[in-house]
Amino acid sequence: MDSFTDKQKITGVILSGGLSRRMGGQEKALLKLNGKEMILYILERLTPQVNSLIINTNRHIEQYRQFGYPVINDQFGHFDGPLAGIYTAISHVHSPYLLVVPCDSPLITNDLVERLYRALKENSCQMTVAHDGERLQPVFALLDVRL
Repeated sequence: MDSFTDKQKITGVILSGGLSRRMGGQEKALLKLNGKEMILYILERLTPQVNSLIINTNRHIEQYRQFGYPVINDQFGHFDGPLAGIYTAISHVHSPYLLVVPCDSPLITNDLVERLYRALKENSCQMTVAHDGERLQPVFALLDVRL
């Protein structure tokens, strides 16, 4: 990642604003994997890839603050889905680009941001979304905040 010089243009947001219905209401980002909260894996992977990070959540705010990153909750309503978190994050960032990732993906690659940024620039578009080889993964995205 050291060769990626445009990271100062990117703020990352970890989306953790849902109700975790499929997990029986348990906060996914705070579930432990090998004795460590899932969000810690994400923070460790993303911190070197972006200029700054924020966490979007609508509950357990104090628990999220312990990780040392700004915590924001949805501006209107709560639990309105990923778009509400993205909209809120856009209003809080001062960088030209926003990286969006979900809270339940601890195995983010060390070059995710660089690959998304390269795709954004090569295709002259305002938003890029990850693809796993079979389908789009829309909550892994990099977007121009003017979008």
